Amino acid sequence: MKRIMIRLIVLLLVMNISQAMAHEEYVFGGSQNELINGMAISADDRILLTGYASSSDGTLENRTKSGRSGWALCVDRQGNVQFSFCSRNGSQDEMQAPVFHEDGTATVLLNSHGKEKKLIELIRLDQRGNVLSRMTLLETSSPDINLIGREFSGGYLLSGAN
Repeated sequence: MKRIMIRLIVLLLVMNISQAMAHEEYVFGGSQNELINGMAISADDRILLTGYASSSDGTLENRTKSGRSGWALCVDRQGNVQFSFCSRNGSQDEMQAPVFHEDGTATVLLNSHGKEKKLIELIRLDQRGNVLSRMTLLETSSPDINLIGREFSGGYLLSGAN
């Protein structure tokens, strides 16, 4: 079994410039494939990472499904896991574009790819990783159209192209 662990070196992100010489290394994920593709930092120094996960061990031991799911991981400035949230609609899902809001909640995009359909969902999470709301923004059953969602200046840019 292939073992891929995500190593995140947090430099300058939650530290002052005067503390820039120090860094910490943290290991998140499990024994399968995980990928981090996005990051947001809250006003209280929580770090929200997005990507995908295939593991159900390590920091993903509470996961109930197998296969590749969209993944959001929130840690504090010491690297302690605050919550880990996974969701899947298709077979090749990925979360991206995390954004923290002033009230401490966060929003992520879930980009789902499956045989039947592709969709982008907007998911709002509370400070413990519980779902406050979910909304499908784009959906297609065409195999020729690729859906793309990205964070842009505090909002989202969505597109579909073939």
